[in-house]
Order: sequence, then C-alpha cells, then structure tokens
Amino acid sequence: MKVKLLWLNGLFLAGLAASVPAQESESGPVQRQLREVYRELVEINTTDSAGSCTAAAQAMGARLRSAGLPAADVQVLVPPGGPKKGNLVARILGPVEAIAAAMWPGVPLVPTMSAGATDSRFPNNAGIPTYGISGMFNEPETSGVHGLNERLPVRSLYEGQEFLYRLVRALAGGR
Repeated sequence: MKVKLLWLNGLFLAGLAASVPAQESESGPVQRQLREVYRELVEINTTDSAGSCTAAAQAMGARLRSAGLPAADVQVLVPPGGPKKGNLVARILGPVEAIAAAMWPGVPLVPTMSAGATDSRFPNNAGIPTYGISGMFNEPETSGVHGLNERLPVRSLYEGQEFLYRLVRALAGGR
C-alpha cells in the first residue's frame, strides 16, 4: 500500500501543481490547497511498524467526497487481516464527463490505448492499475508522436491544459 499511496499522492500533487496557471502567485488559492493536502498526507504515519495506510486513504477519500464525488465512487478497501493496509479506489469518470461536456458539447468520450511507453509502467509493475487522460485532440490521419513536429494543433494544447486544470481543481475540491 505504501507504494500505491505514494504514487497516488505524487500524481495528485504533480497534477495539481502543473495545472496552476503561470499568472497565479505562489500563495494563490490552488497553491494553498496543494500545501493543505500535502501537509495532511505528510502528517499521517503510513509506516508498516506504527502507521496506517488506511488512515491516509480515508483522509484522501474524504477530500474527494467533499469535492463532490459520490460516496459510491470513493471507496477505501481494507484487506482481511490488514486493518492498517487499506487502499483508496476512486472512480473519477463523473467529473471527466461533466468537464468534457462543458468544454466540448456533444463530443463523446472514447477510451483509447496508447501503443507507446508511458511512465505508468512504474505503478503498473507495482500492481497499481494506471490510466491517463489528456483532453487533447490529435489529427485523425497522423499519430504525430515524438517527432520533430508532434502534429498537435495549438488550440488542442491550450484546451487540453484548461481541461486538466479544471479536472484537477474539481478533484481537489476547488470550484
């Protein structure tokens, strides 16, 4: 669980930090919220000897529920015989659908698979199912991956940034 929790925290915190607009100051509301989440996690002892990953999972679950995720979509699963080894499982498709519908009305969400390597190999190798979302559109006739020109329309880049910003804000409890 320690690996899972650290990866979740890393993704959550990195996503929140990366989504802060450049014009927002270091002490802006998103940065304060990021520090609050980070402080809360650091203060929870998750060591095997004396701590509880369940407590950390419950704290992050509470944050997701307070951000508006339905309780049915945020679960802390505790393995039999391991009351301090709970895992947080959250389905976040609801916020993804809502933000996508607001930005691109009528455009369906279609799951795809990336054939290239991603950093998700690290949590996947640790047994953590990992998924990604970009909010960016590619040209249908080209893959445009990792060449001199990635062939991503500029508008798509900016809309994708806005999409991820809104998603991280929604998941972090911001409005």
